[in-house]
Amino acid sequence: QHMTHEEPRIMFFHYWGRDPSKSLAENVKTPLALTAAK
Repeated sequence: QHMTHEEPRIMFFHYWGRDPSKSLAENVKTPLALTAAK
């Protein structure tokens, strides 16, 4: 577990991929934009 009692709450995710780094970055760009704190 990562930092279970921190404030503000921080979430971590681990991403594993086997493609060129540019392709992997493009694939996580949209989900990150949708979950970004405003």
